Amino acid sequence: VRAYFKSKYNPLNLPPNTVRVRTNDGNVPYKSIGSFAEYDTATLVPGTSDVYDVYKSGTSFWHLMDECNNVTEVLGANTAGITNMQFMFADCTSLTSVAMFDTTSATDMNSMFFECSALTTVPLFDIPNVTDMSDMFYYCTSLATVPLFDTSNVTRMNSMFHSCSSLAAVPLFNTSRVTDMKSMFFGCSLLSAVPLFNTSSVTDMANMLDGCSSLNTIPLFNTSSAPNMSYMCHGCVNVTSGALALYQQASTHVSTSSKHAATFRDCGSDTVTGAAELAQIPSDWK
Repeated sequence: VRAYFKSKYNPLNLPPNTVRVRTNDGNVPYKSIGSFAEYDTATLVPGTSDVYDVYKSGTSFWHLMDECNNVTEVLGANTAGITNMQFMFADCTSLTSVAMFDTTSATDMNSMFFECSALTTVPLFDIPNVTDMSDMFYYCTSLATVPLFDTSNVTRMNSMFHSCSSLAAVPLFNTSRVTDMKSMFFGCSLLSAVPLFNTSSVTDMANMLDGCSSLNTIPLFNTSSAPNMSYMCHGCVNVTSGALALYQQASTHVSTSSKHAATFRDCGSDTVTGAAELAQIPSDWK
């Protein structure tokens, strides 16, 4: 039996291109006709009744276990050299926890945990080469916290936390190269604060904070490169400050009405100071 190098990324000594998972019914990770799952084989681990080693050849784990909704845990993996992790666990609606695994070669995590509605936390993945995190945690409605990932090379964060309704706070990610933040926090109704991200390269902020009904302050983001801010702060009803200052800055850059339609609609409407700021913002911005 070949021995595989044990590392912090592969403490179970799994063979290459293998992910070990637990299922909630003892059956193989769900893969039926019409399923998006793209794995090659799933083998029951000896001595267990519900743990499987899932294997896929190549360097892409695109749609590896998409729609395998009987998977509850990722126990470990040997993913050294895997570059594409798009939709890797998408629609695994019973997935609650994920072990650390090697993501150092990954460049694309688009929709990696798309609609993993039972997922509560994720490890601090090492992602120095990732450029795309769009939709990564889309509709992860139980996700309560996220680590401070190295996002220094990321360019896309659109819809990254869309509808993460249990998320209360986010770290100050390095967003110096990010160009797209459209709908990044759409529907994050528990989020009370957002850091002052570097948005100097962001061109699209539409719906970025739309529906963040617990948000208290709108940061003074740099909007110099953002021609699209429509519905950006729509529905942020508990904001007490920041909307007016953001309007005053953005109005010098964003002149097309279709690009700032409803940017501040109802922003601060449930607070005294927020409503006072909202009243000073022109109607075509709200």
